[in-house]
Amino acid sequence: MPVTIPRTPWIDDDGTGTTGTILNNAVKTQLYDQIDTALAQVAPGAATGLWQAVPFNAANFYADSPMAWVVEAGDVAINRYTVIGKTLHWYVYLNATSITGTGTTALRIVLPGGYTSSGGTSVMSQLHDGTNHRGIVLASGTVNNVTLQGDPPFVYTPNANGTYIIFLATLEIL
Repeated sequence: MPVTIPRTPWIDDDGTGTTGTILNNAVKTQLYDQIDTALAQVAPGAATGLWQAVPFNAANFYADSPMAWVVEAGDVAINRYTVIGKTLHWYVYLNATSITGTGTTALRIVLPGGYTSSGGTSVMSQLHDGTNHRGIVLASGTVNNVTLQGDPPFVYTPNANGTYIIFLATLEIL
């Protein structure tokens, strides 16, 4: 959603159309355009600080082969983000997701809003696959996803509706 100021007419001081200072529409438009440009640099594509829900897409949740991570729409309790400047704040809470195949050490989620991380991020998270684990959310290198792994690393155990994830990440974005 682009950030713009509504273009309302400025006619006069008292609203009668007969008194006050008549403003040059071209000057007013130029002023609005300059403000819009400044706002767009602060929050490109979104109003600053507004939390946005991430539309569900099962393809945004995956694991490295030979493991598969199954996340259904009903498993997503919270998946919201906001952008302030070049910083993305992202809150994810997933209930009762499933792991199939042979367990590996990492799950992955695509960053919301089409953003790309500048990398180097490590955030604490809570992971549960039958056992509670402290986890980290990693975005290393220029990537469009984060990796969820245990700290220390562990192998996710295949299960039906038994993997829970919760994190609040703050990422630098490009």
